[in-house]
Amino acid sequence: MSLIAAVDTAVRLQLAQTKPSEAQTYSKKMGTAPGFGFDLAGMMDFLEQVANRLRIDTPPLKYDWARSDPQKFLDNNLAMLVRLIAADTGSV
Repeated sequence: MSLIAAVDTAVRLQLAQTKPSEAQTYSKKMGTAPGFGFDLAGMMDFLEQVANRLRIDTPPLKYDWARSDPQKFLDNNLAMLVRLIAADTGSV
């Protein structure tokens, strides 16, 4: 599986757990209404959970979520979130 596909899967699975009714929408922004409604703390928690999903994937991937700027993620849609996470993700 490609890196983008692995990150996309991890993000969608986590979004399905966190916000099940909205997991199939790529155009909404992550923060504020009418987006997904994450705040800074919620976004950091979401990123940590995505990192955990990537770490247990096969092959395992490392995403250092604590180095990410949560505001940058809140201001973007889901497709851009996947790209930003993938840019900071590598092999374990």
